[in-house]
Amino acid sequence: MDALLPAPQSDLPALVGKAAAPVLLGAASLAVSVGWKLLQNMLNRPARSVSQPIQVHKDAPVQTRPRTTIRITTSWAVGDSSGNWRKGHSEQTIEIE
Repeated sequence: MDALLPAPQSDLPALVGKAAAPVLLGAASLAVSVGWKLLQNMLNRPARSVSQPIQVHKDAPVQTRPRTTIRITTSWAVGDSSGNWRKGHSEQTIEIE
């Protein structure tokens, strides 16, 4: 009875290592993609020296972003066992500037 029993070994580190590989690959891919987009934006932007202020003319038209409109339409109907039905309809509009 005094004999030493072998300690059970866990396969958890190997399993975690195998499961983490796709997650790490996805995160690395996302980081490279974002870095590539930032680099493209920096290269496409016209160069301007830091000492030159940006000049805006009073008569120049102000560029605004287009307004986005979201419309949500909801219809519902409820009936009971006696055959009474109630119906409803609503519409919400959300405007984002």
